[in-house]
Formats: sequence, structure tokens, C-alpha cells
Amino acid sequence: MTKRGTHINSLKNLQMRHSAEPKALHSVTVTPTAWEALREIAADQGVSISGLLEKIGSRKIKITEEN
Repeated sequence: MTKRGTHINSLKNLQMRHSAEPKALHSVTVTPTAWEALREIAADQGVSISGLLEKIGSRKIKITEEN
């Protein structure tokens, strides 16, 4: 068993790798269709949904409306 906080994908290690700002736990409520679309977009970007939201929130990915 891996010691808590030492696994490569632990929140603590992810925070240290990607940002000096500590992350906080949040939740979102979306439809299953929207969640699946987020999974696909995240996979296309090579990140998790959390990583996708982080990129959107830090304006590293631009959101545009589709007409």
C-alpha cells in the first residue's frame, strides 16, 4: 500500500507539479451527456476533467460559442 499523499496522482503531488496555488475541492452538477462530453474534450486535450476545468478557469483554453 502506498503512503497517503505519496502516490504520483495524489492531490498533493498534482498541486506541486502544476501550480503554486493550492487546489480546493469543489463539485459540479451536470447532465450525464455534458459529463461525457467533458470527458471527451479532456481526453482530446490529454488531461483529466479537473485539468480541463483548471485550464478553462486559468484562461489557457478559450471558450467560444457555437452558432
